[in-house]
Amino acid sequence: MSETLPHPDLQFLYELWSAKRNGKAMPSRSDLDPLEIPGRLWPHIMVVAVVRAGEHLRFQYRRVGGEFAAAFGRDPTGRFFDEVLPARGGYRDYVLNLYGRIVTRRSATYSENTFTLAGQATPRLTRRLSLPLSNDGETVDTVFTAHIFELPRSTDQRPIEPSSFIEVRELELD
Repeated sequence: MSETLPHPDLQFLYELWSAKRNGKAMPSRSDLDPLEIPGRLWPHIMVVAVVRAGEHLRFQYRRVGGEFAAAFGRDPTGRFFDEVLPARGGYRDYVLNLYGRIVTRRSATYSENTFTLAGQATPRLTRRLSLPLSNDGETVDTVFTAHIFELPRSTDQRPIEPSSFIEVRELELD
């Protein structure tokens, strides 16, 4: 990867994931040792199970860090994306399509978007690193994701409707 990620914690996780690949398309979940990840990062991390029903994919929150739960307004652990993400403004479709691409491409993805959930007055910027994991070395069965949430600087703000989002950037990393 020639581009440096805009947040050092996301860069650290990407480099750790890359090192654990050991020549494979992606590491397995067991290749990632939780003790190698600094404690300060765990509130930003979520683990997503990829559930297949034929050709249909669903994504289930298996572990949700406190920063994500706070930004989202609740802890969705155990629930599926399509059950809890707001559809208004296209946000649910955006996230489902993003994770679908990660599974199909089998590659790490960095993305940014702003979102405002109902009841929030100010949009948040999400810097998201999504890292696919595979138990068989080929099929993505887990996505290890880290989110860094920021309130946009005044120069970053764009008009945004309540419960909607704006995609800022998506970058396939490898």
